[in-house]
Amino acid sequence: MSTPFAEVARSGLSEALAGAVAAGDVKTDYRAAVCRFEDDLFAAFPRGHVLIDRRTAERMVAEIFHAIGRRPPRLTLVAGFADPRVGGFADIANHRIAIERGHLYRFLVLHEAAHLIVGTTGGVASDEIDGAPGKH
Repeated sequence: MSTPFAEVARSGLSEALAGAVAAGDVKTDYRAAVCRFEDDLFAAFPRGHVLIDRRTAERMVAEIFHAIGRRPPRLTLVAGFADPRVGGFADIANHRIAIERGHLYRFLVLHEAAHLIVGTTGGVASDEIDGAPGKH
């Protein structure tokens, strides 16, 4: 059974994914569109800024990726990142989401999932993650 959050996320991410892959466009930066979608989503669902447990995060990511016909990434909790303003990283090369321990916010998990879906890292190098290959 889908939750209201999942329905909105599925709809918004499906549209974003369709735009990202239209005509094989791999040069357009979709980060601004993803951020607008996130702002709208979490204005309607303020629980996005609540900490969740790992199992809930893994289920949410799996539901989103299955909804668009893609294999869910691995979720890894890491010690931290070189930049203290960063709490998560979309590790595209290894198809995983790295989140700093203590920062498992629903919003951040969705944000990093969106990076994997549209294929952008947000400009952070993968070698900047403490305790894992790459940081964000």
